[in-house]
Amino acid sequence: ADKYAHDALGLYQKNKDEVGVAKSYTVLGDIYLNNNLIEDALLYYQQAIDIQKKLGDDEALAYLYNSLGIAYYYQNAIKEALRNFETAQKMAKGRSVKEEVSALNSIGSCYRRLGRPDTAIVFFRQALAILNTGKDDKLLAKTYQNIGLLEYERGNYEEAVSAYQQAEALNQKLNDVRGRAIVLNNIGNVYYAWGKFQQAASYYQQALQIFENMGFANGIASAYTNLGSTFIKLRDFNTAREYLEKALSERLKLGNKREIANAYLNLANLYSQINNEQNTKTYGDNWEKEILKHKTSSQVIQQYKVGLDFTEKALEIAKQLDDKRLIASCLNNIGTIYSLAGIADKALNFYQQALKINREIDNQADVVVNLLAIGIIYSYNGNYTQAQQYFNQSLELARRLQKTETEKDIYYNLSVMFENMGNCTKALSYFKQYASLKDTLLNKETFRQIAELKTKYETEKKQREIELLNKDKKLKENQIRQQRMAIIFFIVLTLVISALIVLLVRQNEQRKRTNKALAEKNELITEQKKEITDSIQYASRIQKAVLPPQEVIRNYFSDYFILYLPRDIVSGDFYFVTSYGSKIVVAAADCTGHGVPGAFMSMLGMALLQEILGKMEHFKADNILNELRQLVVRSLHQSQGSYTTRDGMDMALYILDSNTHQLSFSGANNPLIIVRDQEIFELKADKMPIGVYEKMDQPFTEKTFEVKMGDMLYTFSDGYQDQFGGPEGKKFMSKRFKELLLSISSLSCKDQHEKLEQAFLEWKGDGPQIDDVLVVGVRV
Repeated sequence: ADKYAHDALGLYQKNKDEVGVAKSYTVLGDIYLNNNLIEDALLYYQQAIDIQKKLGDDEALAYLYNSLGIAYYYQNAIKEALRNFETAQKMAKGRSVKEEVSALNSIGSCYRRLGRPDTAIVFFRQALAILNTGKDDKLLAKTYQNIGLLEYERGNYEEAVSAYQQAEALNQKLNDVRGRAIVLNNIGNVYYAWGKFQQAASYYQQALQIFENMGFANGIASAYTNLGSTFIKLRDFNTAREYLEKALSERLKLGNKREIANAYLNLANLYSQINNEQNTKTYGDNWEKEILKHKTSSQVIQQYKVGLDFTEKALEIAKQLDDKRLIASCLNNIGTIYSLAGIADKALNFYQQALKINREIDNQADVVVNLLAIGIIYSYNGNYTQAQQYFNQSLELARRLQKTETEKDIYYNLSVMFENMGNCTKALSYFKQYASLKDTLLNKETFRQIAELKTKYETEKKQREIELLNKDKKLKENQIRQQRMAIIFFIVLTLVISALIVLLVRQNEQRKRTNKALAEKNELITEQKKEITDSIQYASRIQKAVLPPQEVIRNYFSDYFILYLPRDIVSGDFYFVTSYGSKIVVAAADCTGHGVPGAFMSMLGMALLQEILGKMEHFKADNILNELRQLVVRSLHQSQGSYTTRDGMDMALYILDSNTHQLSFSGANNPLIIVRDQEIFELKADKMPIGVYEKMDQPFTEKTFEVKMGDMLYTFSDGYQDQFGGPEGKKFMSKRFKELLLSISSLSCKDQHEKLEQAFLEWKGDGPQIDDVLVVGVRV
């Protein structure tokens, strides 16, 4: 590109074609900007500007000033970037919608970086106002992305997701695959900040799949990085390390030094988190205060040496690039390690260097963190006057930037400082402010969770329940989970009532046939029946929405099928598929009953499985079933002595490690069938349900199996085997079912689904279906 652009430049200069010369300088500027050679790019853009000023081409000048602004933005010279973007906007106004909107977006981004979100949103909205007339969907998508990023940084996560989803819809409309993947990655970032790490991982994996299909190396590296950070939060440090090492490998291939440095920093963070986890287990939650009672400063530094080495590698690159923002991040990390080791003078020196740089580049968000860290060190060393000065500066800036979480931490440290000074009045005052902000943040998160449930289960009865829940503002965190379950119970209770009404309608219809005098009421009853059936149909849509969608399952398996045949409109059977790193969890469950009662149990089962897997660190199939049994018994208030209710579920659950091909299985009455090369292997289940049982002290057992490529894995409920039919009206039976699976196992999963459904319908004939049917088949 550089060669051809210079060839063109030479020809234009030879012909004294100033328009062509200016275009050539512009193209050269773009080439060097895209290759991160900022100084050269600035030089070419400035030469193009000098010519375009003589020619009076304002539209071309708008593009050039926008480009200059981007170059300065990359250098973290935000104020200089802002000046050029403002010039570009003036040049473009009334002449070029594209350049005007680009400038407005960039101005908003500058104010976002300068810690002025309220000003930033004004410019983004100006861009929207111009674009909502349908002039440029690509720029509209970009604007929504900017709004999403701004709301994400402000902590308005619902608004951020909404904006990103609008951007994604536009990218789909434009068939912009890369743009869509970037937005999915950004939505993952929102859920990560929101603390919803499973959702974050799901979006990151969707983005990764698209990036890999495109062969877009930068995107792949970014998704690896984000997945690594997410698995750190999920406490799966081995998986996190795999992703972060892959990210570093990709960055080294690409050769972008800035991104290589960031990859080193991410690995440094991982090893610091591993060490923090070890210290928590050894010394408790307050290990930062306890560790120096058990270790010398040198021993602490040695423990964190791997992370420190990675940070120093990143710092070396950052200094080569003169990337001040990155330098400050590295210095802050090093300061934190020396602070943990109790080497206050070194920690203070690194924090002060980071603070000085962040102030130079006007990086207000990190200035807050630096000020707080310095205040903590002065407070710890008894220099309370200095500590208070830094705490107050940090507090003032945190309020202005709306950093509520940081503001809370500052109040806490001020309270500790005044307590150490013996000033109990001020210590209590600041602690009250800390507690008040903590409650505010907790309530904000509580209301968000309730709003999600509102959207998901929007019915008249559910709305009444949420209003009741909102009246009680002093609920503890564990009550929030009970609220979620209560709403599900309430919906299913509505369905039970609906089913009873259906029964009454049927009785009325029977009486109508024997009593012609009721003929005039037939139309009314039919109408009522339709309304109730519609209600249960709506419940069926809610139930199906909770089941894993096909596009998610396709992320884990390329060849699979799910035969799902509810006996009634809603089902007591359910399937569950999710992943955590290299481990894929698959379950097929058969709940007590069918129809509405079964649906109640199935929704409870899915909710409890999500809860268990969300907090589990080491995945073993038997551990999951043991935990699930305890939660089912507790949720249904079952008593082993009285056996007031025996509701529960049978389940076959396995965990497949895609890296090692090791399979962990545990079953409650339902087995796992594996077919390999026309040979059946059966991993038997424990003969007990998930629910109250005579032998509650007997744990579920784990069976392991090493799978091979091409193996077929089958999990199922008992509905298929128990169906009456055939020439003699007998059950299908387990033996015939296994023979059928063996006979079709070599077919594609799509064909297997068709064969199974056809065989079932032929066996059932005109007779009624006696139970819900579920068969899940997966090819390794």
